[in-house]
Amino acid sequence: MRLSDQDIIASLDKGHIVIEPRPSNDVISGVSVDLRLGRSFRVFKDHARPYVDVSASREEINQTLEAIMSEEIIVADDEAFFLHPGELALAVTKESVTIPADLVGWLDGRSSLA
Repeated sequence: MRLSDQDIIASLDKGHIVIEPRPSNDVISGVSVDLRLGRSFRVFKDHARPYVDVSASREEINQTLEAIMSEEIIVADDEAFFLHPGELALAVTKESVTIPADLVGWLDGRSSLA
């Protein structure tokens, strides 16, 4: 079951779902809440490692991630971040989202240019 926009607003009002800063109701529609991209990005390097072994120690996982990802890229407010064809990037949102154990969230990227 998905929450409707009214269910999402009610859950935010009750504190069952927490989004900080709280979004205005006009970005809550259908079964979704529009989040905004932050200014911090990391881009994956092509074929630096064939896989990430998540059963490895935290230190080994961190070393692998450092090998396959770029340094953190901070984009100024007046600059654009360019994601080129075939590239994969991780980004942060301007909002922090807390979802209780009885709900599942889904984060999906979108673009007006895609």
